Amino acid sequence: MLLALLLAASTLRAGTFVQMDTSVGSMVFELYDVEKPQTTQLFLNWLAAGNYNGTYVHRATNDYLAQAGRYGVQDFGPPFGKLNIELPISPNGGVPNETFNANFIPNTYGTISMVPWTPVSTNTYVTSGFIFNLADNEKLDDVTTGGGFPVFGQIVSGQDIFALLNPTNGNPALRVTNFSDTLPELPVRAATGPSVTYDDLIYLNMHVVPEPGTVALLGLAALAGFAWRKMKR
Repeated sequence: MLLALLLAASTLRAGTFVQMDTSVGSMVFELYDVEKPQTTQLFLNWLAAGNYNGTYVHRATNDYLAQAGRYGVQDFGPPFGKLNIELPISPNGGVPNETFNANFIPNTYGTISMVPWTPVSTNTYVTSGFIFNLADNEKLDDVTTGGGFPVFGQIVSGQDIFALLNPTNGNPALRVTNFSDTLPELPVRAATGPSVTYDDLIYLNMHVVPEPGTVALLGLAALAGFAWRKMKR
């Protein structure tokens, strides 16, 4: 038993795990560090710098995608208070579009992918913006139909929260409002009144976490080792 637990602990997946805490709940994603190394590292650079904290989901399209990583809210104090900001390309810059590298991964439900700068082609680059795939989106794989979105992770925990990002009829968590020409599909809390405030947005905060179940698994291995030593006495 001890050997089996230790072997299981030694064969954990290599991808980085990121927890996204949102206004509607928390999700954990495994990143494709090996398959999409530059894209993943860029995302982690933004995360480590704290740039994603305070950003919000600025677009949600029914049975298609939700988009984030471009806009945020920052409190500048008096006299300005809270203001909407757009994440700059710097300080973390951009990397080449890895959609069509040797490890192609399709845009399927439950994955996350970076948004390429237009015009979309194999030599475009990505910066901070990313999407949640709320459906199997084959057209996001094809540059001829406006695609070329490099997938760099998949959901592994919090699938029920992920489903809440889809602004379907009767969604108990959020609804979409035509806020402005820039934000025509802005998701807000379901209880939001006719006047949208900063408190109504679907915010994101992120941090790297161990693989779900790792701590429990290692704890079981430690307990099994203790019991085995007791038996040998």
